[in-house]
Amino acid sequence: MFDLRRPRVLLLGQYPLDTLNSAPKIRTNAIRQALSEIADVTFITGTRHSRRPLIWRLLQELNYLHFDCVYLEAATSTSMELDWLLLKRLQDKGVPIGIFIRDAYQLFGQSPTRTPKEKLLYAGWFLSQWVYRKTASTLFFPSRSLAAYFPFPHQVALPPAGRPALWRTNMHQNPRWILYAGNLDDESGWPLLKEAMQYLVCRYPDVRLLAVSPTTLKDVPAWLILRPGTLSDMREQLTDVACAVIPRPTTPYNHLAMPVKLMDYMSLGLPVVATPCYETSQFVSAESIGLIAEPRTETFAQAIARMLNEPVLRQHIIQHGFEALHKRHTWHHRAERILDSLLPQTRVSRRQG
Repeated sequence: MFDLRRPRVLLLGQYPLDTLNSAPKIRTNAIRQALSEIADVTFITGTRHSRRPLIWRLLQELNYLHFDCVYLEAATSTSMELDWLLLKRLQDKGVPIGIFIRDAYQLFGQSPTRTPKEKLLYAGWFLSQWVYRKTASTLFFPSRSLAAYFPFPHQVALPPAGRPALWRTNMHQNPRWILYAGNLDDESGWPLLKEAMQYLVCRYPDVRLLAVSPTTLKDVPAWLILRPGTLSDMREQLTDVACAVIPRPTTPYNHLAMPVKLMDYMSLGLPVVATPCYETSQFVSAESIGLIAEPRTETFAQAIARMLNEPVLRQHIIQHGFEALHKRHTWHHRAERILDSLLPQTRVSRRQG
């Protein structure tokens, strides 16, 4: 006779969730909500300062508590010593531990080391990775390409997911706007996008770029509409949008990254035009949710023009996005994968029962 109770999960985060204004916070909150639907979740997150008393209390009560598994959404920077102690105590109790490694800027020379504090955080990141490999039973990564930089026996890809609640039902038949979310800087591909828009506007004067961005510009082109906030805030303003763009440069790090905005674009029912960064292009091509264009002005602009001028293609891509989102890429799917990876025997028994 199988035990069909809900698994008891200790979910650990390292970001405060008072405002959901960044991708790591949104992800942590989404994982919490999805796991809570299928498991009994004890949740601790916050800044180092706010987490410290909570973890200390948990350590004192650990002998009286039982968890079937632990899942940690690790921050970009270092963990603190109490995090490490908690993981070691849980490992000693035989609790399966899953740790999500968000990124690896330190391995690519993209982490600042100018000040003593930055140097300390840089060194702390490497120490944290050592602790994670010593205590985890499973390491989760946003992409398989990133996982390749972390030799470990049990690795699982756990990319960002979509949010069906964002799906648009009101779309104009002849949309003339392009959507971009993110910073308007060199690292995000703004030079390419700016030149591509100038190319397009010369041929289609009514085309506009809606940029949901915190960036402020001294000179704002007439074709650029700047909006602060998030894509969730903009949902009702997107009826005129034909497609969304990811113009990232094809750098070694961008090849292994999985942009959160890609999933948000799909959630909004928007076709995507992206540069051929490996993980992004693999996903877009596999799910047929957009076009991949080389990072050259004319080529990228022409791919956008197809989205503007080919409604049949656009509708075909939107339908693929709807199916991909609802069948494979919600946060519920990611929560199920976490439990399947950490509690494989229990999950099989539960399904058979």
